[in-house]
Amino acid sequence: NGFVVESNTQGAGSLVSLQEVNPSLAAAVAGASHGSYVEDGMEQRFATQDVKGSPLKLILTVPSAQLYAPLAGPTQWAPWLLLALLVVGAGYLLAVLSALTRSRVALHASGEELERSNRELQDFASIASHDLQEPLRKIQAFGDRLTVGHGPALGETGRDYLERMTAAAARMQLLIEGLLAYSRVATQAQVVVREPMEMVMTDVLVDLEQRLVDSQGEVHVDGTLPSVDADPMQLRQLMQNLVGNALKYRRAEAAPQVRVSCNESSAGWTIEVSDNGIGFAQEQADRIFAPFQRLHGRGAYEGTGMGLAICRRIVERHHGTISAHASPGAGARFVVTLPRAASLPATP
Repeated sequence: NGFVVESNTQGAGSLVSLQEVNPSLAAAVAGASHGSYVEDGMEQRFATQDVKGSPLKLILTVPSAQLYAPLAGPTQWAPWLLLALLVVGAGYLLAVLSALTRSRVALHASGEELERSNRELQDFASIASHDLQEPLRKIQAFGDRLTVGHGPALGETGRDYLERMTAAAARMQLLIEGLLAYSRVATQAQVVVREPMEMVMTDVLVDLEQRLVDSQGEVHVDGTLPSVDADPMQLRQLMQNLVGNALKYRRAEAAPQVRVSCNESSAGWTIEVSDNGIGFAQEQADRIFAPFQRLHGRGAYEGTGMGLAICRRIVERHHGTISAHASPGAGARFVVTLPRAASLPATP
């Protein structure tokens, strides 16, 4: 209302209006809340803000030359550095995307190759079950006829050759049967269900009864076995191979003692089969799971070397793991982990 409340000058009488002090700014403020005006030949920028509850305004001004000063010092090279970093980052991102694209293409190609290999394996299983076995059966049949009907006429050398021929045919028969069993893990797979391990072990021990009698071996089951998520037929085949191997690779001076356990956890199940047999060197633990791999000669132990390869294929089909731990003369321990059915990929 024209009264001076407080001033930083010597007296109120020296206060003058904005119109008198800076008529250019006063005219600019009267027309806009922000903008520019000219003072002493230099462009100035201004901005105003009303003081709430009063007719007053707060006015800020700055020379345009100061507001838009040329870049210098760090402000001059910092944007270029940032741009360089962005270019490097973009290049790295493109490289990563390119690598991911190549990986995806390679994965797709691998998937097609795997599908083709599976088809070939199925085709081989069909051929092996008919075309390959029929000539072998004839070799064995005619070999038996020669032995029975013409054995004396062949002489000792002839009979020796004949025995070797029929033995080779029998080994070939076992190899083909092993390959068929290996291929059927994928070609004759069943749906994964909750299968009682107690029932599985009962069936396995019935199948191995004669081998237990011949070896005077014992199989001990630790505690109560839970039910696991697995293909019932393949789970029986897995346990029969593991327990059968424990009985087969026994020490001459000791009856085989086999221990089976199965423990449940939040992730799934851990199955262990351990024995007091001949064992093997730990560095051979990976080799024994390969098809047709034998650590001993044919005369020492029967079999074709496909049992553990089938075990690994069964476990991998269930998206689990299998490992072997042993030392020579101190027995072996096989550990199988199987996930729950809920964590398995959907079966097409």
